[in-house]
Amino acid sequence: MAEYRIAELADATDTAVRNIRVYQDRGILPPPRREGKIALYSDDHLVRLRLVNRLLERGYTLGVIRDLVDAWADGRNLEDVLGLESATRPEPRDERPEPVTLAELQRLHGGQATPDLLERAIALGVLARTGPTTFEILEPRPFAAGVEMVAAGIPLTAVLDLSEGIRDDQQRTADRIVDLVGGHLLPADGPGALPAADDLHDAVESIARLRPHAAKTVAAYFARGFNDAIQRTFEELVARASKHTQGDGDADAPSTSETS
Repeated sequence: MAEYRIAELADATDTAVRNIRVYQDRGILPPPRREGKIALYSDDHLVRLRLVNRLLERGYTLGVIRDLVDAWADGRNLEDVLGLESATRPEPRDERPEPVTLAELQRLHGGQATPDLLERAIALGVLARTGPTTFEILEPRPFAAGVEMVAAGIPLTAVLDLSEGIRDDQQRTADRIVDLVGGHLLPADGPGALPAADDLHDAVESIARLRPHAAKTVAAYFARGFNDAIQRTFEELVARASKHTQGDGDADAPSTSETS
C-alpha cells in the first residue's frame, strides 16, 4: 500500500494542506500513521479525501459528509459510498461550453445585454464569466433558444423571466420526484436516518435507474403540453380571424331595405 506525506496527499487530490488538517480536526479523515515526527497517509486516506472533495463539490456540508463517512465506512470499504455518490453525480454533459465575447452577446441580443441581464443569465447557469469582456456559454441549447426569441422580437428581459420560471418549475418537479422516491427508500426512523448497510446497494441501483426514466417522463409530458398549447393558440387565432372576416363581410354587405 502506498503512503504519502501530507504535501504529497495534497498534490494527489488537488487539496490544500490546510484543508486536510481541517478534515482531520473535524473527524472526517482518520489520523495518519506516524514514524517519529513524520505523518504518513495511506491509500484509504487518498480515496476518502477524493470522496470528500466530490461531496463538497455537490454542496454537502462537512457535518453531513462526516456523518456519511462514519455511518457507511465504519469497518467497511468505501466502495458503497463511492457508488452512491457516483449514482447521484450529474450525468456527463453532451454539450461543451462555448466561448463568447461581450460584443458578440450584444450583437446576438440586439444590444439588450445589459450588465444586470448578463448577471441574471449567469445566475441561471446559462453563462459564466471568464474575463472582463469574455464569457462561456454553459447551456448552448437554452442560449440558442433565447437568441431566437430575441430575434423574433421578444425582449431579452422577458426571455430571462421565462427561463427563470422554467427553471423553478423544473426544480419543483424534480423535488417532487425525489421526495416521492426518497419517502420509500428512507428508513422508518425518520428523514434524518440513513439506509441500513444491507439496503445500500438497492438504494444505489434505485437512484441510478431513476434518473433517465424521470428525465424521459418530464420530457414526454412537456412535449405533449407544448403541442397542446400550440394547438390551442392556433385554434384561437383561426377563430379570431374568422370573426374578423365575418365582421368585415357584414359591413360590406348591401342593405336589404330599399327606399321608394
